[in-house]
Amino acid sequence: MVSLNLDETVSEALAHWKERNLPAPHALLLLGTGLGPLAQSLSDVQRVPLHEIHGVPGAWQEVELVVGTVESPEGACCLWLLEDAPGPLQFGTGGGPERPAWERAFPVWLAAAAGARLLIHTSAGTALQDSHGLGSIAAVTDHINLSGGTPLLGLGPTQLGPLFPDQTQLHHAGLALVAEHRLAQLGAKLGRGIAACMQGPSGMTPAELDWLASTPAQLAIQNCAGPWIAAAHAGLSLLA
Repeated sequence: MVSLNLDETVSEALAHWKERNLPAPHALLLLGTGLGPLAQSLSDVQRVPLHEIHGVPGAWQEVELVVGTVESPEGACCLWLLEDAPGPLQFGTGGGPERPAWERAFPVWLAAAAGARLLIHTSAGTALQDSHGLGSIAAVTDHINLSGGTPLLGLGPTQLGPLFPDQTQLHHAGLALVAEHRLAQLGAKLGRGIAACMQGPSGMTPAELDWLASTPAQLAIQNCAGPWIAAAHAGLSLLA
């Protein structure tokens, strides 16, 4: 049976995580386009099948969480690396009618409760303006939620965040500057843009693309609203 209580689910998973003496994160990297070789750049890597952690909801049971460290000016920084969870085929990434709305963004709350202060979220997207070329990299400066959903639907009062989280400072400009500087060192450029958060999975029609291009959005990204809103609720800074 799926627990409908986010607080209880996070508490149970966090308690078991600590019982296993697994490290607390400084940041969660939620990688919608896959981990690729990123884990190879970490030290002290541990791979934790999430079905082994008590309380982890069904959508994440088949996913492996990669834990490792990187060196920073302040010392070793622990990262959690996670790909998106596979959704039931008939519901895409929606989870299904009997699943709580928060389930797809559960790792965001778990990471925050474990000590993380930052969510880095990557995803492919569609450029709505010519300023963003094929294969370019962009940081999201703001977003418009057109997905028709929120992970906070039906959540109600919780100890994990406010009923109406502030999103005005969600997309951290300082983190984007750090990313821009690092990309410049690697010979790449970082664009900026407002993202339209869309529900997937499907391609967009020409009419939809034309309409989106008339809005303030420069990018359209599918299935991103959930983790971003969860980050705002959990008090995490966001670089997407």
